[in-house]
Amino acid sequence: SLVKVVMASVEYLPPSRPRHLMGAGHPMLFALAVAMGCDLFDSAAYMLYANDDRLLTPSGTYKLDELKEMPCSCNVCVEHTPQELQTMDKDERRDLIAAHNLYVSFAEIRRVRQAISDGSLMELVDQRCRAHPRLLDAYRRLLNYQELIEKYDPVSKKSAFFYTGPESLKRVEVYRHHRRLNRLPKKRGLVLLSASNKPYSRHIPEDLGEFFSQAPVEVDEWQFMVVDIPFGIIPLELDEFYPFSQNESPSTLDVESENFISSIIKKLEEEYETIIVSENLNRRFNLGFKFRVEPPHIKLSDRDRLVAVADYQFGRGAGKALFNGNLQIIKSKKTGRIRYVYADDELIASIRTSDGFIIPSW
Repeated sequence: SLVKVVMASVEYLPPSRPRHLMGAGHPMLFALAVAMGCDLFDSAAYMLYANDDRLLTPSGTYKLDELKEMPCSCNVCVEHTPQELQTMDKDERRDLIAAHNLYVSFAEIRRVRQAISDGSLMELVDQRCRAHPRLLDAYRRLLNYQELIEKYDPVSKKSAFFYTGPESLKRVEVYRHHRRLNRLPKKRGLVLLSASNKPYSRHIPEDLGEFFSQAPVEVDEWQFMVVDIPFGIIPLELDEFYPFSQNESPSTLDVESENFISSIIKKLEEEYETIIVSENLNRRFNLGFKFRVEPPHIKLSDRDRLVAVADYQFGRGAGKALFNGNLQIIKSKKTGRIRYVYADDELIASIRTSDGFIIPSW
């Protein structure tokens, strides 16, 4: 119910209005509350818990009489043992525990602020919400508000995207990616490649191995996509665009990830005349493609990459509108990536090195 109420305020109140969440005084809640859009907190929890000899931490609450070691490195925890606190009179003990609780609360708020600056708030939320089943339930409910969250979520961040469990598949970055894939024009055929090191296009082996299709191949134009978690499918032209080079996931897939990939491939079968998949994908996801086929040669020009990134970033048709005519493409000598694009000797765009975004010169 808390998620529902707070997200309703996000949906219907102007973004300029601060949201004050009263009574949310446990540091376990701070990251989740901020992710929901809360700006301010106030609570007497630090003192109420201290009155009951309970010490707050971002991962839970400790009863003093159950502690053998103090839970953090604040002055109270460094200078006293649980046994020493228990021998003190109640008022002195309460004040010290309250000081600890305040320290932990402010430290967590600073940690949340830093996560916002780093672009890793949702990773922090994921960590904190695994401390208690009810928090995890709230986190999962929050992830159902993808369309609303996307309005406020930056499209580029300083931090990488880390897959930490099935919840990551519902992160707004994944939702946004699959919406933006519709901006790219489709060709008749699709080639699905197994994931390799990132960026994928720089680590494609000369021998692609065996490929399979559901029926004899009769198309002559192809798109190439890599199958990987957490984004499912990544067009090869976008592999240097944020966050496709800036993400990490376990090599061992959980059941939810396998089902996620299988459902995507099944949907793609309805959108393309022909799909061919690598032997590894065919076997790993039990696709049942039976016709062995020769994979087409992968052709990926710099213009193709620029047009695809522009369509994905700005909208369908932006690539052809922006990158037509006689192009001069300047690459970094160090990385080999595109840095500047000229048309008829006039600079029309640069490529931001941190995330691969196109920055038009007009």
